[in-house]
Amino acid sequence: MDKTKQPMGKMRSIKTKLTLTIIPIVTILLLILVIVSYTLSAKIMQRNATDLLESSVKSQATRIESWLNENLSAFQSAKRSIETTNPAADQLQQVLEGYYKFDSDFPDGLFIADTDGNFYKASQSELSVTNPKEEIWFKEGLSRVNMAFGTPHTQGNEEVISASGIINTDGTVRVIAANLTLDRVATIVNSFISMEGANAFLVDKNTHKIIADREKSFVSQDLGEGSQPAIYQAVAKELKKTNEINLRLAKNLTVAKEVKGTDWILVSYIPEKIILADLAHLRTIMIVISILSILILGFIIERMTNRVVKPVKKMTSVIKTMADGDFTVSVNGKGNDEIAEMGRSIEGFIDYMRNMIQSITHISSGLQDQAKTSEKISKDMYDASESQSLSMDELNNTVDQLSLSVNDIAENAMQLAQIANDTKQNSTLVEEKMNQTVEISEKGRSEMQQVVHAMQNIQRSINELEASIGRVGTASSQIVQIIQIIGEIAHQTNLLSINASLEAARAGEAGKGFAVVATEINKLAKNSAESVSQITNLISEVNELVEAAVQQAGHSSDNILDSSQLIQTAVDSFDSIFQNIQQTSSLIQDVVDKIDLVDQVATNAAAISEEQAASSDEIHATSETTLTQAKHISGHSKNVATEARKLSDSSQQLASQVKRFRI
Repeated sequence: MDKTKQPMGKMRSIKTKLTLTIIPIVTILLLILVIVSYTLSAKIMQRNATDLLESSVKSQATRIESWLNENLSAFQSAKRSIETTNPAADQLQQVLEGYYKFDSDFPDGLFIADTDGNFYKASQSELSVTNPKEEIWFKEGLSRVNMAFGTPHTQGNEEVISASGIINTDGTVRVIAANLTLDRVATIVNSFISMEGANAFLVDKNTHKIIADREKSFVSQDLGEGSQPAIYQAVAKELKKTNEINLRLAKNLTVAKEVKGTDWILVSYIPEKIILADLAHLRTIMIVISILSILILGFIIERMTNRVVKPVKKMTSVIKTMADGDFTVSVNGKGNDEIAEMGRSIEGFIDYMRNMIQSITHISSGLQDQAKTSEKISKDMYDASESQSLSMDELNNTVDQLSLSVNDIAENAMQLAQIANDTKQNSTLVEEKMNQTVEISEKGRSEMQQVVHAMQNIQRSINELEASIGRVGTASSQIVQIIQIIGEIAHQTNLLSINASLEAARAGEAGKGFAVVATEINKLAKNSAESVSQITNLISEVNELVEAAVQQAGHSSDNILDSSQLIQTAVDSFDSIFQNIQQTSSLIQDVVDKIDLVDQVATNAAAISEEQAASSDEIHATSETTLTQAKHISGHSKNVATEARKLSDSSQQLASQVKRFRI
């Protein structure tokens, strides 16, 4: 049995392919899941942190704004009161004394200066002003009807902001002011941060001076200078572009908001590593869980593929064995899944193939026996035809001799008429010749009877040969029907393999095992189809040979029948000749006794001799025809023998093809 062509390279099992395919895919999917989850979670946490940071900045800015407005409202009330009452100098001093240490946010209370350089403050105030007209608060107050805050500046060891405004009373230009310490602002900036781990600082948008910061050494410094962190430098660059910041700067989430009513910008930031600290821990946990999941999944996949692939391996082995022509194997189709159904189908196919191969083997054996019988019969018929040909050849020689004898008789009869007197002297010789003629005629008659019997035997042999060849044709037809059934089985098997391939393709990667089984079934179906085609061709050749043998046998039978009729005619002619010869013998005897009537007898003898000569010629022609027919029969018998040998060879070839299968 020809071996199926093996694929190049080392063969890998379905189990290995599934494991090496599924586990990397699952690993990649889990890795993608972890990365996507981490990225999305990081974005969500960053967004939430940004929202919380914005909320904190808004809350702090609102607190600063409220505190400034509250103090500014108090200062504005005092300013209106002074403008309304227009107190004298001593009354104004009392007002200033009343505001001294009135609030810890402005401990020096209120103070007033005019364009003449006069400066008024509480008597206990330690505020020292050399030239009030050079002070920042005085210059800013001259341009304000209502009190407003100016630019923060250093007063002694503290950062303060002055609120100032012009007092319009008796025509003297005076400016009322108060120094508001920024301790409260620093407290709001440093302590009222809603987000743990976040920091904030307050900066002037015009001068970029730091107004409040948790690191006191940074206060009054320009933003981004010195040993300040990188975030300060990044914020300084952004503030040159815009006053509102909500983005990632120097690995920090940064939010900046302007405090209404001031030139201040409150900046709050938090490092990303603080926000993502818990997320990094979660990422580590997810990675560990993913690794454990991959290991567990790998074990489960290994067990499941082993359980699924085991019957597939067994069926693959069975199919390979079947492809080698061995149908002694069996498949245990337990279960109710597709593999079990496939196993049961293969088992049914094996049973059917066993029965079919047994039937073909039996038919092939019978066909071989019939072919041997046909060959033997054809050989016997050939031998009989050869014998007939020899007999007809001898008969032809005998007829030639008979024709010569008859001619001699005719000549003698003519001479007898002319030399009647001499006939009596030669009567003894004529009697001897006639006796010889009688013997030859008797021998020819006997040989013709033998030819008739031989032709009858040949006729019976031809009929038996034709019947045997007919049985061979019937057996060939039965084999063709069985081969057609095999072809239909191969076709159904091919359809089954196609359906299995479709199901495997539909199942995706998990269905590659089914695709291998379907491929093996398809190969088996193709091998079966090829064997069916070969057997069909052989049977067709056998049928053609059988038909040719039947035709040859029919022709031979017709020829033999014609020859039998001709031979029978020859026998009848021989009978007539024999009778004539006997009559001639009697006449010759009468010639001896009745020499006186020789003329009349000679005339009759001449006529009879002429008739005998014509009959002799006819017998000779018939003998020639019979000899030709006998040679034709011999040739046809030889052809029949040749065809019988071909039929025997074809039956042996069919038997060898069937022997390829083991059941």
